[in-house]
Amino acid sequence: MEKELSRSRRYGYEMVLLSIGVDRIDSLGDIYGHDSKAHVIEEVARLLTASTRSCDYLGCLIGDRILALFPHTTEVGAQSISNRLLAASRELEFSADGPQVSITVTVGIAEPDNDRDLETLIARATKASREGQDSGGDCWRVWEESAATDGQSEASSRPT
Repeated sequence: MEKELSRSRRYGYEMVLLSIGVDRIDSLGDIYGHDSKAHVIEEVARLLTASTRSCDYLGCLIGDRILALFPHTTEVGAQSISNRLLAASRELEFSADGPQVSITVTVGIAEPDNDRDLETLIARATKASREGQDSGGDCWRVWEESAATDGQSEASSRPT
């Protein structure tokens, strides 16, 4: 991901990073065990792969989050990917010796800027995703720099 970020800066092409979190994943793990969390995250990763071209992104799993870097993709393209992923995840259900549980995800979207590193980009996308989850989940959010003069940044909510 670091190399791709460097290439995008060097050659001037757009890219976005998605931080994808399964809504209420900790509760699912508490009720059904750690293996259930791994299974659901694996299914969401499968949906991501199925809803994009395999050459479109570089992805990895960090904790309970799927990170996906999309070179040559604009914010609008990321929103389209996110909408497809949200719709597909709503079709997922998990069941383990109990009632079926619906699965939803929240996606944080961040674009790099020239003076930021990969860790900052990941932190921004993840913060946008967590804020979306905190406000109910099953949505996507775009990280945007705040116009505030104090230099603080915030995640900007966008409806799906």
